[in-house]
Amino acid sequence: MSFKVEKIENGTATIKIEVSPEDFEKAIAKAFAKNRNKFKIDGFRKGKVPRQMIEARYGKGVFYEDAIDEAFPEEYLTILESGEVTVASRPYMKSIDEVGNDTGLKMTIEVALLPEVELADYETITVSALKYTPKEKDVKEELEKMQQQNARLISSDKASKKGDTVMIDFEGFVDDIAFEGGKAENYALELGSKSFIDTFEDQLIGKKAEEAVDVKVTFPENYQSADLSGKEALFKVLVREVKTKELPKIDDEFAQEVSEFDTLAELKKDLKATIKTKKEQELRQTAQNLVVENIIERATVVISDLMVDERAEAYKNDLAKQLQSNGIDPNLYFGDGSSEETKDIFEKIKQDAYERIKSEAVVKKMLEKENITVSDEEFEEHIEKYAKLYRVDAEDFKKRIVPERMEAIREEARTAKLLDKLMTYVKVEKPATAKKEPAAETKEQSDEETKE
Repeated sequence: MSFKVEKIENGTATIKIEVSPEDFEKAIAKAFAKNRNKFKIDGFRKGKVPRQMIEARYGKGVFYEDAIDEAFPEEYLTILESGEVTVASRPYMKSIDEVGNDTGLKMTIEVALLPEVELADYETITVSALKYTPKEKDVKEELEKMQQQNARLISSDKASKKGDTVMIDFEGFVDDIAFEGGKAENYALELGSKSFIDTFEDQLIGKKAEEAVDVKVTFPENYQSADLSGKEALFKVLVREVKTKELPKIDDEFAQEVSEFDTLAELKKDLKATIKTKKEQELRQTAQNLVVENIIERATVVISDLMVDERAEAYKNDLAKQLQSNGIDPNLYFGDGSSEETKDIFEKIKQDAYERIKSEAVVKKMLEKENITVSDEEFEEHIEKYAKLYRVDAEDFKKRIVPERMEAIREEARTAKLLDKLMTYVKVEKPATAKKEPAAETKEQSDEETKE
């Protein structure tokens, strides 16, 4: 067996493969042994017909196709082991150039190579300021969230309004027929939460306890139940009770109930520190994303169409499984591929595949350029984060995950370290001068700002 890389163009290698007559004869013999039971000729028992007789009746090439399938994997493995090319896709048969008992096998295949990446300079990128000074309105918003979370629901004899919770019985009908999953009793629904479809909640605003309401809605086209998607429905609803929120007063007593602090001033100070940390983490995360996006966008990357098509096919199959799990027939979604809408879907999938491959290739190149490695201690810190997320012990977490996931976490740690290093290169804008707080601000608040 011999091979020759004929050309490399646009990330695709064209390879000529030659299998000697002797090796091809061995492949034919294997193909005959595998298929001999399929042939029946008078005078011979099934599976006992001589190869020569089968070839005489059906032609010399009767076993060639299966012989090629027998010969190719071994020959292809030789190419991979040679290290002459680093393959990034499955092989694609371009042509069978010659085949015969006397001549052996000559064929041409194509394979995608790893993307070639040329990075642009990324030491001149400028990002927005990474420091944040919390404002009084930030603290006020947080306090109001805490106030809402600690609100009490009390019965009301008034008409319901947005923000109220109604206790309802309901049953849904499509074409006067009740449908499965459309019925419930004493269900708590917060009006304005958008947890129900269409205008369901809006139609319950202005209603009182013991009032019956006919609610008409239309299910969305992409609704999880294919039987209901796009259809109009009527819900017969009984409002059993209207509950309104009673908000606690924000004072020292409130601070004691919702936190470890004795005074509202202490709680506010703690909230400022928390807001500052959170906002600066968000600013840094946003800056890192922008830096990486900028580097990826300006990088020159050569990607084989074969690699893109293969990845796009995998994405399409994943989407088909997702649709099927949601009760949607993939064939109805994709159609026969001829409509403009379907073509747009396929083009979007292909573009997503290209962008993902490009991103992966550029990040990999940066990891190599910056020589990013992760120590055992750094890896353990990353594992600890996951363990806390799942509320398990770190050692227990490691026992539960498969080796592939463990390696993926290590790569995440490398990427996180890369992002931190990239931020040492970029230029950071100075934060804008903080505006003065409103005149109504108290001296105590102003003093707290100064300390910050």
